[in-house]
Amino acid sequence: MNFKTIIAFILIFFLTFHISYSQESSANVPKLENRQEAEGHFQAGKKAMQENKVEDALGEFKKAIEFDPTYSEPYLYLAEVHFFISQRETMAAVDALETALDLDPNNALGYHQLGLIYYSQGYFEDSLDFFYAATRFAPDNAQFHFDLGMAYGKTGKIDLSIMELNTAFELAPKEHRIPGELGLMYLSAGNFTRAIQSYQKAITLSPNVAEYHGYLGFCYLNTNKPEQAILEYQKAITLSPKKSTFYNELGYAYEKQNKYKYALEQYLKALELSPDDVTYLRNVAIVYEKLGDFPKAEEAYLKIVKIIPKSSIDYDNLGYFYYKQGKYTEAVEQIEKAINLNPDVAEFYIDLGGAMTQMSKIDEAMKAFSKAIELKPDSPLPYNLIGKCLWKSGKKEEALRYFQKAAEFRSDTSVYLIDYSEALFYMEKPKDAERILLKVIEIEKDNAGAYCLLYRIYIFQKRTDDAERVKSKLKDIGVDVEKVLKSSEDMKNNPENK
Repeated sequence: MNFKTIIAFILIFFLTFHISYSQESSANVPKLENRQEAEGHFQAGKKAMQENKVEDALGEFKKAIEFDPTYSEPYLYLAEVHFFISQRETMAAVDALETALDLDPNNALGYHQLGLIYYSQGYFEDSLDFFYAATRFAPDNAQFHFDLGMAYGKTGKIDLSIMELNTAFELAPKEHRIPGELGLMYLSAGNFTRAIQSYQKAITLSPNVAEYHGYLGFCYLNTNKPEQAILEYQKAITLSPKKSTFYNELGYAYEKQNKYKYALEQYLKALELSPDDVTYLRNVAIVYEKLGDFPKAEEAYLKIVKIIPKSSIDYDNLGYFYYKQGKYTEAVEQIEKAINLNPDVAEFYIDLGGAMTQMSKIDEAMKAFSKAIELKPDSPLPYNLIGKCLWKSGKKEEALRYFQKAAEFRSDTSVYLIDYSEALFYMEKPKDAERILLKVIEIEKDNAGAYCLLYRIYIFQKRTDDAERVKSKLKDIGVDVEKVLKSSEDMKNNPENK
């Protein structure tokens, strides 16, 4: 190889290397410049968002992506503009977030934002995976655990919800929303003690949130602490005097203490704020009835069915009100309206049968009770009521079978057992009656009705020692033994008086 050939090879190598190096350099410089341009537009977009210039922000983030499609951060903010701010383009937001996660699979914020989108659309199950991923990539982020806990709560996974919310509270112990939501979850789980503790924490952190006092009042009311409940409801009202719910719940707290005048005052305040709220009207009607103001109670019941004329339960309530007033014709009229609106409710036929019984329409009553059995064959009450109808009709053996059926359905309920044992007693089966009454006493050791009937049985059987023992027990539980004895004599002389 001569000298000229060697020089030629060297020149070719140099030129090839130079061209390759130049191409790489020219590729790298624009890439760097692109990222810098992208960063500039990204920052401009963030500034526009802070100034609530949504369209400007959208444009800047799109430019950032145009300059550098591999830059993941603008996609997150683009999604935020699309969905969380403008609330317009859900799919565009999802697409942007999926692209961001393709570029950076460990981006916790991207998973969290996807979870928020699905959660806000009501797709709670779908949101769980994304919230869970966010907590795995950012385990110290309280907000991510909080949102995962909320999603678990929405999907009925209460234990998991409580666990995540507790984790969130450990990470952010000064955030009052977390114990506030924990209280709701504990309520859902029926754990009033933990719910009380949670709301107390929430109130300590933020004492001026009316809802926390309202929920704490609810917890106290359901743990037989009405006085404390009243105090909390009063605080809630002070903080939020226009919220009718608090007045209604305060009224219920007073009603639980049999302070009906105070209860009525609060119910009426609730009604003043929400004049057509039928829940408040129902409470007003009930309390007027308890106070003996029957015209006002009737007025409230009638207003309810005027507001919601298709509500079968309210016609039945009106009918039952008339029944208690001894207005059986009016009762039947209203209960039949309830049945016409909803013919598949067993309780309506029981109420209808009760009114028919009082009108001495025994056949119609038994027909109504039979319909109740057809609709709800495992309910003991209609069997018991048919037994009473048959007994009045003189069909004692048949009545006994119905009393027995009712007692078998609810062998843990004293009223059906006592009725059955009483029928047995008057059918001259005192031993069977005694056996059932002793079972009642096992269930309710101070059941006056059971002891009264036992006393009659022992008197009739001339079991003096047993009678004296029961008589002493009746005195202990405050029963007028002389009245029981007189009743026993009346029954002995005329058993048809049962």
